[in-house]
Amino acid sequence: TWLGLAISLPVLPILDMTLEDNSKKITFTETKSGRRLTNIYVFSLIIVVSTFVVAAFAGSLVLAISDTAIALYLALIATYSWRHFPPIPVKYEVTFLRSVAGKPERVQVRLASASSSGGSLRLKSPYEWLNVPHFAMSFRDERWTIDISFVPQLNGPADIVLEGFAVDRWGMIKNRFDIRPLSLLVIPRARYAAWLARKYLAGTGPGTISTVADVSGVKSLFGLRRGVEYYGSQQYQAGDSLKNIDWKHSVKFNELISKEFVEPHGRPAILLANMTASDDNEADKLAYDIMLTAISLAYEGIPTSLTAYDDKNVLLTTRSLKDTELVVRSMQLVKILRVEYENLSLNARFHACSLALAEAKAKTSERCTVVSISGRNHDAEALEYNSYILEKTGEPIIEVKRAS
Repeated sequence: TWLGLAISLPVLPILDMTLEDNSKKITFTETKSGRRLTNIYVFSLIIVVSTFVVAAFAGSLVLAISDTAIALYLALIATYSWRHFPPIPVKYEVTFLRSVAGKPERVQVRLASASSSGGSLRLKSPYEWLNVPHFAMSFRDERWTIDISFVPQLNGPADIVLEGFAVDRWGMIKNRFDIRPLSLLVIPRARYAAWLARKYLAGTGPGTISTVADVSGVKSLFGLRRGVEYYGSQQYQAGDSLKNIDWKHSVKFNELISKEFVEPHGRPAILLANMTASDDNEADKLAYDIMLTAISLAYEGIPTSLTAYDDKNVLLTTRSLKDTELVVRSMQLVKILRVEYENLSLNARFHACSLALAEAKAKTSERCTVVSISGRNHDAEALEYNSYILEKTGEPIIEVKRAS
């Protein structure tokens, strides 16, 4: 008996270290959630049972006792891991984020360990448009900050699901689980562009609309760089006149820099728009591009004619428009696209906010103005949905700014 223990006990620390090293090499292929025994543990059990059978046939008490000690060790660590390795081994707080469809975003999500048995964790994104780090995180660190980068989709989910893969310290238990650490309110591009247009029409002065598209893409289309008034400097491009090279800045930045000039009033432009869209997402992008181009042209004071067509007919042709008139007509133009907000999930329609508003309206026979007081957390999507619905019936939602 003592000989069997004397043989098996020195092996246990070596076995412990080997199991810990092998646990870091475990790969996950499971698609079903839940905790399971790893192949390492199953293989170890097979070896233990086989050794015990050999010991029984050989009549070796020493081998049987040694095998029993190893079996007890494996059973002990497996039991410990199972009890201290919960189905979802991380804790987190949901991050709420409002973003414009198609605009690249980056956000940090904080996770904390809920396991006391050690081990490692990996996260995976099930979406092509969202990326998370693929490196392994050790439960010994207890807390992690994850950088998530993504491009919000108009028809994407509101609650972002990340697939989690975890294994305990010895590689006995593996776990496949889902977490939802991020909740998105995706604002359609068309709605964001309409907000910019209203802000411009309200009298926003030059230099304060930082979110308007860069007009450099518009300038080159209309020959603005051939004017007489100095506009600014940019990197030299093929076709730039050598007379306009800014030698002082070229020496400073060690590359050719050209001066840009504009005409006092700009050359007239024609905004030609194809109004054919295959789906809501494409229609949303098109509305956004039309609105921001119109705002940029109006912002630069460029007289512009609007003309629009689809695959069969000419839909609209205007005279040369300027400033606010151009923006107003472009807002009317994008309504042809009928961009709907169907991307807002069913949760928004049946949220407590929507239900409360529906009950209140049922008790009111007349049209009314809704005055909303909210921190825009869990009800943000529902407020956006109701704002869109009520806007069509001429009943606006006015949000009261909360005291800071």
